[in-house]
Amino acid sequence: SVILAANEVRNSGTIKAVKGKVHLTAASEYTVNLNGNSLVNLVVEKGVLDAMVENSGTILADGGEVYLTTNAVNELLKGVVNNTGIIEANSLDGLMGKVEVFANGGEAKVDGTIEAKDGFVETSGKEVTIKNTTKVKADNWLIDPTNIDIDDASAYETSLNAGTNVTIETQASGSEDGDINVNDEIEWNTANTLTLKAHNDININKSITATHDDGKLALHYGQVN
Repeated sequence: SVILAANEVRNSGTIKAVKGKVHLTAASEYTVNLNGNSLVNLVVEKGVLDAMVENSGTILADGGEVYLTTNAVNELLKGVVNNTGIIEANSLDGLMGKVEVFANGGEAKVDGTIEAKDGFVETSGKEVTIKNTTKVKADNWLIDPTNIDIDDASAYETSLNAGTNVTIETQASGSEDGDINVNDEIEWNTANTLTLKAHNDININKSITATHDDGKLALHYGQVN
């Protein structure tokens, strides 16, 4: 297992931990729980403001888990998690792969390639920016911001056409809208599901088309209630 923890964490090289866990974490205090030689979990006790976690290199953890996080306990962060490189955590020997890109209270900038075949990918933050060149291949991909405007659907189409089920879910509090605004046409030709799950409203301003007979669209609005 690999842990890189600091106010700023940047990887531009290659990290490999087959069937292990890789954490790139912005933190000033944290606790590591080990079971023998295996990493059970990493808990951030104290985060840092204006934290940065960035991967422009390659992280390989087939049969394992990869976490790029700015996180904290009882603290509002304005951190940024940025991936422009390659992350692979494909399922292996019955072990499900998982990739999590999470900016708690900040922005997750998602680009490059994230692959977790037969596994799970989550990209979360107060703001989540998905570049049109992003390639995500997994069993399921969850995008979890406060609000989201889909102005360019290229990355979602690429993932759906690659066999990935895509879920966009907004979670809001207080005066935040928690809306999903579809401002670009979305079309895919596989038997996969696009799920839009909004804290408040789903505003569909462009067409959404599943051309495969078994392609599915699920719309869940007003989840605050």
